[in-house]
Amino acid sequence: MDKVLIVDDEQPVVDGLSYLIAKHFDDIACSIARTGREAIEMVRLHHPDIVLMDIRMPGISGIDAIRELKQVSPQTVYIVVTAYERFEIAKEAVGLGVFDYLLKPLSREALVDVLNRARHLVSERRHQQFREISTKDWKDEAEVFLEQTLLFHLAARPENLEIDHLLKLLNLEAEKGCVVWYEWQKDSLSGKTEFEQWRSLVKFKLKCAVGPWKDGRFAVFLPVVADSHPWEKLPLPPDNVLWRAFVGTVEPLERFSYSCGEALWALGTAEWGRLNLKAKDPAGPPSYPYELEQELLKSISRGDVEQTAPLATAYVQALAGQNRSESEVITAMVDFLAVLAFTRAQEGVEIPREELKHFRDALPTEPSVTEAFIQFILRWTYRAHKGGDGSPIVEKTMEFLRENFQKPISLDDAARYVGVHPQYLSRTFSHERGQNFVDVLTRLRMAKAREMLREGRSVKETSAQLGYADPGYFSRLFKKWEGLSPGDFAQGKREKL
Repeated sequence: MDKVLIVDDEQPVVDGLSYLIAKHFDDIACSIARTGREAIEMVRLHHPDIVLMDIRMPGISGIDAIRELKQVSPQTVYIVVTAYERFEIAKEAVGLGVFDYLLKPLSREALVDVLNRARHLVSERRHQQFREISTKDWKDEAEVFLEQTLLFHLAARPENLEIDHLLKLLNLEAEKGCVVWYEWQKDSLSGKTEFEQWRSLVKFKLKCAVGPWKDGRFAVFLPVVADSHPWEKLPLPPDNVLWRAFVGTVEPLERFSYSCGEALWALGTAEWGRLNLKAKDPAGPPSYPYELEQELLKSISRGDVEQTAPLATAYVQALAGQNRSESEVITAMVDFLAVLAFTRAQEGVEIPREELKHFRDALPTEPSVTEAFIQFILRWTYRAHKGGDGSPIVEKTMEFLRENFQKPISLDDAARYVGVHPQYLSRTFSHERGQNFVDVLTRLRMAKAREMLREGRSVKETSAQLGYADPGYFSRLFKKWEGLSPGDFAQGKREKL
């Protein structure tokens, strides 16, 4: 997916460009900047592939902004948008290495044509970067980096064309393959030294890619030719290491995510001290929700706030519906977030490591693991939708909701808290969050209701403590959201999470 930044202070122009791009390109992610200065900051942070820059804007001009941006992100393709076909502007733009320029009013044909040509140039530059890497001495650190990149591409985006280039750079030939996920007990490993030694031995014996060591886990990608079983040639880990491993099914590369997800998902049931081809369960390894994972990743990247919530809910339900312990489900959630972080990084959006670590550490203590996971996912979907963080008004409203959802609060109360008119808050909140105020409030209350009912609280007590004066109304609302009455839910007729 290519990233396009639209820089223009005229809302009709922004709306028109966004509409045309969305209509004709389903693999372009758009973000918006209103000024040249804002554009500089966004390019510095996200490094878009293409920038559509208006010439005349308040403050720093489009030409001056491009001049500075060329220093920040020289690989970005810059296209100027102007209402004036003047030789001086064209000459100055050419001098800055601008790819092309568009005249207002914009035509559909001109926009589609220039974007197609610009994207072709972006693709050529990417391939050139790979070719340049291949001419260097990358046998050590660069090889590790390329293997890590290959594994993440295979796991997160198996349809990505860059996989072919990565395989060639690593001198690997593969139309199908499998992944072997390892877990080494951290307390039995003196640092990462033994892992690095074992990795070198594996690379000597097999043509493969070994992923990075992360909290005692790592993956090995094995190309499979005909009916070969390359996993049988994997050397044993050091004697002083407590380990286990699971071999995923052999899959064509476009379905490699399935092998990766299956092996990681089944690792929790694998026997220690052996390479497992089957889980302990005689029925075989539980099915990993591969298709749901891929749909969810794409929905987040698109900023599709309407689809992400139900997809995230279905994904967690699929994880929890396999007789897995809550700790195993949490591990799967954290692994998903690692794939999400890589996917967003490939799109030029960094999920701060500190934020991921804080969420990972706090997740087991959350009253509702499912709700916490979904809210984290939604937050990053909103950011993708908006091209950045939410507005301070909406963030402050969410803070108010989290602190007061157990009280009988309303939209008017929230509006007074943030200091805006209720109608304005309602419109802004719905636009940014993809859900209205009442739905978000109800979602928070239902999560708490599930927790209280699990603890044996009565329907009347639960209703009162969540701001509902009428237990009957609460019961009807709970059944609408959960598909079960509070009584049935409390008796155990529910999903584990």
